[in-house]
Amino acid sequence: MWANRCCILIAFILFWTQEFSYAKWSIDKFSPSKSNYRQVEGHLCIFDCGFTIPFGAPMLIPTNCRQESTTNACEIDVKIELSLNYTIFTFPQNNMSLIINDEPIDSYSIELVDFYFAEKLIAYSLAYKCSHGDQCEWDYVQNKLPTIINQDYQTLFDSLSPLIYNDKPESNVTHCYSLDEPVDCQSGVCDFIQTLDPETFQLVNIRECLVFNDPKIIFGQYRISPDPVNFTHDYLYFACNINECNSHANELAIKSLINFTYQSSVSTIYKHYVYPILTFYFILSSL
Repeated sequence: MWANRCCILIAFILFWTQEFSYAKWSIDKFSPSKSNYRQVEGHLCIFDCGFTIPFGAPMLIPTNCRQESTTNACEIDVKIELSLNYTIFTFPQNNMSLIINDEPIDSYSIELVDFYFAEKLIAYSLAYKCSHGDQCEWDYVQNKLPTIINQDYQTLFDSLSPLIYNDKPESNVTHCYSLDEPVDCQSGVCDFIQTLDPETFQLVNIRECLVFNDPKIIFGQYRISPDPVNFTHDYLYFACNINECNSHANELAIKSLINFTYQSSVSTIYKHYVYPILTFYFILSSL
């Protein structure tokens, strides 16, 4: 089981080390029983385009973007480059229904803060799906962006940096934690991820020694509204180049700074409907 989790973790790391490679976010892509389900009411969605808007510029949809009425969900992926002062918007070529456990869902969102310490870059990743009105995905992003852009992330970045990043040319890492025990990791990188176990649906912690990765932290929340399967949960991943920096003590210090809520209640879900969500969650890099 841990071998499978390591493969999942490696795939996830490879995804986040790219500058920007957004996935087609889909909850029910792999659902065998609900792939043809349609929402009852039609609404207007935006399709098949991507564009960049600098901070402060008008929020206008380019004329080459396709807008059509659909009974499925609207969808948008957003990368807000807070250090570089621009936002990248991506709309899919097509969309799918939004239903879990026979219940129609109004919205599904992923919001993650990304700190890259060596590059001194701050970004915000947002994926959103909705089925409650014309251009609900665009309306949501327009309302959300000002709050994100005006938030002070630099103070938190500076507070987290000593716990994650050693800016010296030579690595001082000799050990990292793995399965809660220190192991040899000469000149490597330690990492930590708190994620969902696909068998028990409980939050699990994974600590490893990596040969290479950039010091970073990615944290945020996955949310469904309304949530018939109680899937909403917090997420945390960090890679650090300080000796034993993925220890339990450092984990708690980091969680305290980011106000990690440990929110997760995934005990009442039916596996054959939730696996599509977990698949979407784990293999972002391959969609």
